[in-house]
Amino acid sequence: MEREKPYVVAFKNFAVFFVIVYSAWTVGYSVYKNYQINKEITILKENIEKIKQENKNLENMKLFYQTQTFADIEARRRLNLKRVDEKVFSILPDELKQKSDLIAQTSQTSEKKNDNQNTNQDPNQYKWYQYIFASSLK
Repeated sequence: MEREKPYVVAFKNFAVFFVIVYSAWTVGYSVYKNYQINKEITILKENIEKIKQENKNLENMKLFYQTQTFADIEARRRLNLKRVDEKVFSILPDELKQKSDLIAQTSQTSEKKNDNQNTNQDPNQYKWYQYIFASSLK
């Protein structure tokens, strides 16, 4: 039997080693790419679920905006309207309440003094102030 020359054996060993390394690198690269793609698919699926939920919320909001309840709420908020059978109370801040209390006290004392006099002698702006603010306090 004839022995192979050492450089031929070395070349065969190198070729086998190269094929093994190249195969391992190719498999590893494919596994890594597969992992990256699966990771991206998972992220995209989560985004799809979020967008579906947002679409449901927007659809519900659209349906709510088309209801009479929303129209009533917006009419009250933007236009300061009220229903026919509704009573509206206004709450004054403390400063205005104190001023209106002071005016109410002075009006009570002036009413006591002017019981015998005609109340039409009050100035017009005072009557308007009483009409607007005193009626809301009762």
